[in-house]
Amino acid sequence: MTTWVIAKNTLGEAMRRKILNVFLILALGSVIISLTFPFLDFRQQVTILKSFGLGMVQFWGIFIAIIMGITLIPSDVDQRTIYTILSKPVKRYEYVVGRFLGAAITLGLNIFLMGAAFLLVFAVKTNAPAFTALGNYDFRGFLGLWQWSSEISGLMGGIAMVYMKLLLLAAVAIFFSVFMSMTVNFFLSSAVFIIGNLSSVTESMASSPNTAAVLKPLYKAFHVLVPNFGNYDIQNPLIHPDVPQADIGMYMLKAALYGLAYTIILVVLGVLVFQRKEV
Repeated sequence: MTTWVIAKNTLGEAMRRKILNVFLILALGSVIISLTFPFLDFRQQVTILKSFGLGMVQFWGIFIAIIMGITLIPSDVDQRTIYTILSKPVKRYEYVVGRFLGAAITLGLNIFLMGAAFLLVFAVKTNAPAFTALGNYDFRGFLGLWQWSSEISGLMGGIAMVYMKLLLLAAVAIFFSVFMSMTVNFFLSSAVFIIGNLSSVTESMASSPNTAAVLKPLYKAFHVLVPNFGNYDIQNPLIHPDVPQADIGMYMLKAALYGLAYTIILVVLGVLVFQRKEV
């Protein structure tokens, strides 16, 4: 119960923070700007809209996840409100877990708003051709509706994977925030995110015969220990063309389970460190 109270308070604090609201407004504005794109061939238009829209959701979501993750706990310590919180019947693990859950809910709300705006823009820009064709009550209308629905469901899956990716990033930032300053955490979390997106590169470097023997363990450690953020780049074939499209549902499920497992580990480690930390 205490954990959920802290989570709700975290959500309220986050929604009142101007910088996060600014990022959300910029994200929504960026998505809406795609309405001004010149009309191209329909397939080209769909490809550009999907790539741009999902890219903007992820781009601004990264800032929201990192800024929120690096500030939640250190801000309480700097403002000394942590003493007031822990002086009440609040266990340390409840505080850390509550902060994380609040961050997860806040991030989910922001991604939902950005994703909803993107889907709306996508429908408007493509003129919802399937629904127009459906008015003719012919086979082509129903076929068009099915194809258009497939596009929307695919985009929803891409947005869900963006959320999982950013949730994992937020977990990394919150874990480091338990024992690092906000400035150091910002750069370290950013570095982890960059390296995690290059997981396929570190894997190939670890096994390449051209890599110096002394560096192979380092690349192997990066590949094993750093979360693989590249798992979630399924939304744009140009970015991640090796995703098995024939079984994309199972791929997404495995990626989600991987992210949840890694997130739980990071939260547990954060709790263990915070339990031993003097504040």
